[in-house]
Amino acid sequence: MKKLGFISIALVLAMILVGIGLSSWNETLTVQDTVSMANLQAQMVVVDASVPDPNIGGLGTCSASVSGVTNPNDTLTITITGAYPGYNANVRFDVKNTGTMACYVTTGNINVTGPDGTFNGPSQLNANSLVVTINVPLNQMAPGVFLSSLAPNWPTISVYVPGAGGGFIDPVQGGTYTITVPLTVHQFNMP
Repeated sequence: MKKLGFISIALVLAMILVGIGLSSWNETLTVQDTVSMANLQAQMVVVDASVPDPNIGGLGTCSASVSGVTNPNDTLTITITGAYPGYNANVRFDVKNTGTMACYVTTGNINVTGPDGTFNGPSQLNANSLVVTINVPLNQMAPGVFLSSLAPNWPTISVYVPGAGGGFIDPVQGGTYTITVPLTVHQFNMP
């Protein structure tokens, strides 16, 4: 009888184990996610290129243009012709964040090419016969915002011809000077 009881218990346990094995439930879950990346893009525009005294008989012309509009790297090029000692010009420009993420703008070295040489330097460059100063406010721009709307002053490049003296030389008569300033757009959280 002991044998029969033992076999009965073994059979019951076997059936329970088979039942558990056959009755286990399974479910498969699939997780699908779509990540959309932000767009870093800005557009630079020249607002004006002015000479403070335009009544000098056509001397000292200043023009400005933007090239390389394959953002985030644009180049602002300023061409000055007929400069004379005491000449001063200002170029106002603006940058609009046309992307989908916040950004800010920095400037690279100023490059001046003229008949008396080529010079490269930081945001204020004394280039033999010219002084070039760039002022670009370092402000974070939200999408759709112009840089000029965030700062009290427009982003500006000023060019001054001091004339001979104080370590400067007179500009070459009839010479043309080209000033190039690269601007780089950075995402808001990167140096």
